[in-house]
Amino acid sequence: MLTTHKPIPFVIALEGYNLCYILLLFINRANRHTLKRLLLLSMLILSIMMFGVCLLQIQPTSIVGKSLILIGLLFKLGVFPFHTWVLEVYENVSFRIIAITDSIMKPMLAIIFVKILPNINTELLPILHALGYLSLIFGSILALHEHNIKRWIGSLSIGHIGIIMCVASTTSVLPSNATMATLLYIIAYSSCTVVFCISKNNILKVITLCGMVGLPPFYTFFAKINLITELLNSTDMYALLAIMLYFVVELTSIIRWLIHYFYKFILKSDGSVIVS
Repeated sequence: MLTTHKPIPFVIALEGYNLCYILLLFINRANRHTLKRLLLLSMLILSIMMFGVCLLQIQPTSIVGKSLILIGLLFKLGVFPFHTWVLEVYENVSFRIIAITDSIMKPMLAIIFVKILPNINTELLPILHALGYLSLIFGSILALHEHNIKRWIGSLSIGHIGIIMCVASTTSVLPSNATMATLLYIIAYSSCTVVFCISKNNILKVITLCGMVGLPPFYTFFAKINLITELLNSTDMYALLAIMLYFVVELTSIIRWLIHYFYKFILKSDGSVIVS
């Protein structure tokens, strides 16, 4: 996907990614209802993308054809309003699968989105920008109201994709410093998520939650400062304001889970420390 600009190889590679994801869910013995729903949605999206490929074979500059293929990529990323599968899948898989998704699959898809953005018609950029804002808002609302840790991680992933879309779609000349700073932040945050998911030590879970908050001296703190600095140098103050508000919501929701893990899993009722 990273090396091709032709629609047919791109769609085949994208569906290969989707097949690997469904295979992981099957191996993990995910809920049958979740698998069936994801398969049906994937087949629907594939049919839409193939129709877009047909349009591009007839007219290589067709905006409709490019839009239909882009819908498929947005579905894989879990962008609002194509996010309906994200929370259900996250809830019904193990933490190991979430670690694989957040460390490899999601960052790779985000990089692919940034790479193909210069080839997207400028008429579509405002739509992508608006979807980025909606993903930020929706991800924030979900993060504040989720009481399931897996669904909460999924809601944050929706917000992070919104950050990438808000920043990347403001310019058609890539890579920009702000876009690279965004990807760097997502990768830094994903590394903390992976450690949190695979760790069996509750003290380490609390430490990684501090990293997810972006507290110093964690690398996520410097990645977040770098992103804010680059946005201050840009002309899109609305994106800066939206992302800053998202960071506040993210901080609030993570602190809630930090308190939860600290009191429930690390401290006993008598105040002694549990080392697991």
